[in-house]
Amino acid sequence: MSSANTPGLDPDAAQAAIEHCYEQGWSDGLPLVPVDFRRCRRPSCAVPAGAGLTASNRRVTAFTEIVDRRDELGWVEVVYWLYRPSLGWERLARRAGAAEIAAAAGTTVRVTDVPALVPLETLPGRNHYGFPPGERPPWQWRLGSRYPGWSS
Repeated sequence: MSSANTPGLDPDAAQAAIEHCYEQGWSDGLPLVPVDFRRCRRPSCAVPAGAGLTASNRRVTAFTEIVDRRDELGWVEVVYWLYRPSLGWERLARRAGAAEIAAAAGTTVRVTDVPALVPLETLPGRNHYGFPPGERPPWQWRLGSRYPGWSS
């Protein structure tokens, strides 16, 4: 399955899909929780401390990618990219069909929510971060950009 950027993705549907799919849950019991690679690159800042925070008082973070296949297959997939320092990246995907998207369409995703959800398609400079050889993100240089704040 290709994860190419699909133009015309309805932002409300994408947000609803993220919320719905996250509610399906993810937890794997690893000793480190997923964190924002821009702020944490050492295992010591990814040690869980409960309530969605690390011992360094950082929020658990999931980077998201939206794969819109409604036209061809009838679903939207939310890919969660989880980064744990020294352990690298993990891909976790959840799919939502029309009924799930409609049911979650009014859900608000706030910047203060735990986990923090960071859309990779809108993350400036995402392809230019350096990583050790074993931690290079599988999504790097693979996703198209989508920035809703500027018009051309």
